[in-house]
Amino acid sequence: MAFRQVTGVILVTTKEVKMGNLRSHIQEDVCYDRSNSGCQNWPHVQEWGEVMKNTSYYIAPSDPSLNGNMVLQDLVGRITPERLANLLDGSNPGTDWRDVVTRNFAPVHQHNLNVRGGSDAVKYFVSAGYLNQGSMWKSGDFNYERFNLSMNLDTRFSKYLMGSFDMGWRRQMDNKSNADGTGDMDLIEYAHPGFPASIPDGRLGIVNTNNAYSPIVATTESLGGYKKATLDALNASGTLTYNLPWISGLSVKGKASIYKEHKDTKALKRGYTLYAWDGTNFVNELKGNAGRSDLSERNDQFQRVTTQLSLNYVKSFGQHGLNALFLWETVNESSTNYTAFGNGLLSPEVPYLFSSNTDLRDVDGSATEFGRSGVIGRINYDFVGKYLVELSMRSDASPYFPKDTRRGFFPGLSLGWRISEESFMDNVKFLDNLKLRASVSKLGNDLVNSYDYIEAFQILGIDRGYIFNGNYQTGIATTGTPNFELTWQKVNMYNVGIDAAIFNNSLTMEFDVFYR
Repeated sequence: MAFRQVTGVILVTTKEVKMGNLRSHIQEDVCYDRSNSGCQNWPHVQEWGEVMKNTSYYIAPSDPSLNGNMVLQDLVGRITPERLANLLDGSNPGTDWRDVVTRNFAPVHQHNLNVRGGSDAVKYFVSAGYLNQGSMWKSGDFNYERFNLSMNLDTRFSKYLMGSFDMGWRRQMDNKSNADGTGDMDLIEYAHPGFPASIPDGRLGIVNTNNAYSPIVATTESLGGYKKATLDALNASGTLTYNLPWISGLSVKGKASIYKEHKDTKALKRGYTLYAWDGTNFVNELKGNAGRSDLSERNDQFQRVTTQLSLNYVKSFGQHGLNALFLWETVNESSTNYTAFGNGLLSPEVPYLFSSNTDLRDVDGSATEFGRSGVIGRINYDFVGKYLVELSMRSDASPYFPKDTRRGFFPGLSLGWRISEESFMDNVKFLDNLKLRASVSKLGNDLVNSYDYIEAFQILGIDRGYIFNGNYQTGIATTGTPNFELTWQKVNMYNVGIDAAIFNNSLTMEFDVFYR
């Protein structure tokens, strides 16, 4: 099917195939997004001049022929006399830089495939997708791509043992501008409408007199360079649940999960030269990135492993209900990164570190480790669904505190009364729920400077080293006096609240008062 929207023309192709217990679904979307349709037109020279008169930056030009137009004063001697005259009398409104570098649409296409099936013992679901989003630049450069794959498998091994496995993977490839400037859209705003979009000999023209920023360079990969990043992310988890046959309502559950990220980034910043054309000569030469091509490559890796082991007990005894949970959890994280800089490339057409100037190379990197462990306990009791009690506790160990004060204990108590379930409320037909609740708990906070309890040293920057026997030596310094008394910040929280629902739950209300 095809239909038209504000964002453009969208083509959607959908196909579903069913074979026994196997069912597949395919969907394709093609969209031409009108990316710049919401952008306002940039003012032409005359409007820009009037705007500038009302700013603190306005300084009246010394040339009386410019009629007080400060904006045109920057152009004298940098554009042809004919263009200057036409700008002054309004016959030439100037350059619409947005129109020069943007198009009215950005292509987007997306494809998805879903497959599901199984039996009473095994159920599975698999999904794969692809997305490609182009840019709105007339150059056609820069885009975003994503591949994704996910799957879910649920299995019943026996009457008492069940398992599940979940996996998600995605690859993102992001290619964007790396040219000089504060951002591609900002560069359009900085571009002076008085300068032409092109000058003779195919050279790049200046767009303002203050710097070598250029929206044409920023939106064209072959002129300004690029910043390309590829991210691979994997998230996988497995769960086993065992219902103990000899104790009704009691189950044991174990879960392990891993999340990994690997990201490679390559950034090329090309050197370039901008010129002004006065009708006779090329003048006012400006060099982007000092006319030099630079390269950087970065690698980031991150991993988080989480394990959980829990006991769950759910049981009803006549009018009494009991729900209990005991859970143990650990979290371990690690990350590394390094960046290599190779400036002064022999040629931007050879974007590799070995082609950089050996005197302009550098490398940097870092690594982190992090871990937590915690124990959670909770008991819920209710009598005839009207009177509710919850006891909870949490014991957490934080890596930010020394061993003796690392673990904090945080209990809590909650009480509830469902007034709407009382017999004396039977005649209040419009009331669906009315509950009064109160709670008291202790909370903990470990947001302090990392590892302030450790007596450690830090490596100083390159400008803070020392020279010994004619050789530079990296310097180190203490991180400060360690604090061995660091521990959890603890807060007592008191809360009283009312929940209400009326008219078949069409209106719900909640009122809380708390003290901390």
